[in-house]
Amino acid sequence: MSEIDFLQEISTDVIPADRNLRFVNWFVDTIVFYLLLILISILFLLIAPQPVGTESSATLFQYAIGFIIFIGYFGLVEGITKGKSFGKFLTRTRAVKVDGSAFTYSDAFKRALSRAVPFEPFSAFGDRPWHDKWTDTIVIKEHKEY
Repeated sequence: MSEIDFLQEISTDVIPADRNLRFVNWFVDTIVFYLLLILISILFLLIAPQPVGTESSATLFQYAIGFIIFIGYFGLVEGITKGKSFGKFLTRTRAVKVDGSAFTYSDAFKRALSRAVPFEPFSAFGDRPWHDKWTDTIVIKEHKEY
């Protein structure tokens, strides 16, 4: 029995989000991440313009900053909102723990780190994306009662 079947068996209110909703979540969150990255990059350029001749070290610094913003965006947003990102707000979905325990900052940052694995987005074509499997979480549809 899969984890999804188990969740539905213990609660008829739990409906996993379908691939279309998950794609919208990914698309919206990708746009928000890149807008945030552009904004922070502009701020860095205004505060400390890049000196000429240091392209390789600047590139490494840019990748590091991008990684930190990526992990920070998903970790903080999903941690603060207990499993929601901007995409999940739009689609009325939420990441929850498979065992039913409370969603924590630790879960949010583990999901964020899992998303940083190369080719991880392609895992969504399978049964469950890796960032769900590796963190024992699942994205579900929320109730309309609130």
